[in-house]
Amino acid sequence: MSLMLPILYSRNMVLIISQDNDYSTLEVIKWLKHFKVKYIRINSDDQVHIQEWDLQKKSFIFKIEDASVNLDSISYIWYRRGKLSFTLSSVVPEINEFLKRETFSINEYLFSSQLFSEKNAIGNWLLSEPNKLLVLELARQVGLRIPNTYITGSKDQALSYLENDIEYISKGIGSNLMFQDNENIYAVYTETFTKKDLSNYKEDFFPSLIQERIPKAFEIRAFILEEEIFSMAIFSQKNQQTAVDFRKYDLVLPNRTVPFNLPSAIENKLKLLLKKLELNSASADLILSEDGEYVFLEVNPVGQFGMVSSPCNYYLEKLIAKKLSAYEHSY
Repeated sequence: MSLMLPILYSRNMVLIISQDNDYSTLEVIKWLKHFKVKYIRINSDDQVHIQEWDLQKKSFIFKIEDASVNLDSISYIWYRRGKLSFTLSSVVPEINEFLKRETFSINEYLFSSQLFSEKNAIGNWLLSEPNKLLVLELARQVGLRIPNTYITGSKDQALSYLENDIEYISKGIGSNLMFQDNENIYAVYTETFTKKDLSNYKEDFFPSLIQERIPKAFEIRAFILEEEIFSMAIFSQKNQQTAVDFRKYDLVLPNRTVPFNLPSAIENKLKLLLKKLELNSASADLILSEDGEYVFLEVNPVGQFGMVSSPCNYYLEKLIAKKLSAYEHSY
């Protein structure tokens, strides 16, 4: 069930596109209520009904639950997570697959059209899952150091990349995988391996990402919002459970996390990277190597910024709400 205010035709309203169980969205909404800002939230499992969409007149009116919303009433959009969903009612699987593709095409056009692109916005729906390889290449172009990276599906070629007695890591190339059955939750994490580990591999396998494992002093999660960067150091390296991937959270002995200031040169390169990606909000992951170099790993436009906000007292949820309500208030 979506949370929304009853007056949906008034001017200066915030549109939030998210998912039902997203904690960060709830926290930002608390601040919007505090600032007395009108908003409408659409979750990815809400059914949106398009009432009017005139490409010539650039008008767009949609209905959610029992309320109609005119896009003209929206002044700011926050693309948090998910997409607009429409009724899938066919009992024929092939038709439902067709309707899913139609849904994607509608979202793709709508969020790139002037109807939405001319609105003030945080986030970019079209880049909610950026290509990790493209991001690495652009990061290298702006002057950020990246790990030595290889893609191969050949055992012989993989062996030619690797040196003896040196650890490497492998992780997903695209979006993360997570699913569950009745007993367990399964997820793809970053894992280590050595040249010796490849001995049991078949000669040909699915194209896989191989990166050098860089010894780290600590990890850094940086939340970037327009021209501001809020960073946190994560001391994960001394805990065997989190040393390779801090997302394998140790709930018994959590990693120590503290506010951290990146060098201005690194911050400027991160801002340039986001500009090239046409993003104004994202989380960036880096490490500080044992030899004192900053190494860029990846960006996530829809990452959990709450993990940076709360431990470091950055109050990022309040900051986002302020930016969303800037058209009404002056602080």
